[in-house]
Amino acid sequence: MAHEPHPLEPDVPARNRRRAGRVNCEGLHCSWGRVIDLSATGAKVFMHLRRPGVGQLMTIQMPTPIGTVTLMARTAWVRSAGFLAWEAGCDFAPMCEEVRAALLSAMHTAMATETLRKAA
Repeated sequence: MAHEPHPLEPDVPARNRRRAGRVNCEGLHCSWGRVIDLSATGAKVFMHLRRPGVGQLMTIQMPTPIGTVTLMARTAWVRSAGFLAWEAGCDFAPMCEEVRAALLSAMHTAMATETLRKAA
């Protein structure tokens, strides 16, 4: 599958152009569905029965070890993931430091869970 070059990053395929490192998530859900991976700047979410449009502004509620946070995000892309199921890439809007700290806490928990799962 060929990827078109990005004018600012021509050597980096679109699927790897995320601004921050991503963490695979196991068992993390948000108000839109199951979180597949998470970074400080966005998330990939598996959704069933709900399909956002590309460019759609989304309100996402996500549990974290510090408490549930509400994030604003814009849908960057959507692709089919089965019958009435989709995966969507979401770019988070700028957030306050408290929300960022809670999101980073969720990422650290996901990293620890993934490490323990692989060790087992």
